[in-house]
Amino acid sequence: MIRQPDFTAPALATRLQDLFTTPDDLARAAAAAATLARPDAALRLADIVEECLQLSPSPAHPPSLETETRT
Repeated sequence: MIRQPDFTAPALATRLQDLFTTPDDLARAAAAAATLARPDAALRLADIVEECLQLSPSPAHPPSLETETRT
């Protein structure tokens, strides 16, 4: 992780180089990112925006059972 104040092009390049030269670290980072994935994120965001704009009284795409168990 790179803190926001430290996030520069050289810092990013260094971090990417480190990850590309240590495949095990890259695999762990990918696995960690996958645990946070939300396959229906775009639909959920659209539902929230529509609800905020009062374009739709209820979600057009209700969360799946898998989504509800992960939240």
